[in-house]
Amino acid sequence: MKFKIGDVAVYPGKGVGRIDDINSRQIPGMDFPTEVYVVIFPSHATTKEEISSSLEVPVGGEAKKKLRGVMPLDQIEELQNILKIRDIEPSNQTWNRRYREYMAKIATGEPLQIAEVLRDLALLKLKKSLSFGERKMYDQAMDLLIEEWTHSLKAYQKESAAHSLDILRENITGIIDAIFLPDQEAAEALQTEKKNKKNAKKLAAAEKASKAKALAKAEAEAAKAEAAKAAMSPEMNAEATDNTAEATDNTAEATDNTAEATVE
Repeated sequence: MKFKIGDVAVYPGKGVGRIDDINSRQIPGMDFPTEVYVVIFPSHATTKEEISSSLEVPVGGEAKKKLRGVMPLDQIEELQNILKIRDIEPSNQTWNRRYREYMAKIATGEPLQIAEVLRDLALLKLKKSLSFGERKMYDQAMDLLIEEWTHSLKAYQKESAAHSLDILRENITGIIDAIFLPDQEAAEALQTEKKNKKNAKKLAAAEKASKAKALAKAEAEAAKAEAAKAAMSPEMNAEATDNTAEATDNTAEATDNTAEATVE
């Protein structure tokens, strides 16, 4: 595919760039000057300060094969279908191996493979907090996918041609968020259910301890009353004293149980 100055093009691992110039230069090891595309990133950069990086790609040869146009519209539907897939076998690989696998997919520059990485990490994000490396890869996959999707709509869809790139990016972000919204809602519902069960368990333990304390208090009061009645008899008075001591121990034990329930 031939490009002209001003065209947008995709380079693996770099994303969407713009052909800023086409010139000839002498490349070491070659006898004749070689024509190269000068590609700048991001594609919408208009000043030197906005250019994050640039790349020289020979117009001919193997390196040129890596440079391609943005994906066609029918591929957008394919990548959305990939983002919606949920019946995936859980991976038993270590994170290091999965990291290398994901990086290899991103390095291809192919939107469908990048979509697989984004989907897997988006679903993982609902189960746990992503590590720094996972978050960085998630953001990279998201940015690459949204950027090419945006330019694909801009290039091939008439109704999108009049919209700004920022509006298109915002709309695409909303589409991706909507795809994962049911998963997010299900994850939040599960967390709420777990929290409610934990709170119910704490409440039950506290109520049990409270009832035990009330029972022990009633027993202690009954023992005191019995002791008062038996005050006129030395033998009965000794028995009542023992009962009072036992009731006091029960009250102390109930108080300890209440404290344990509160801590749990």
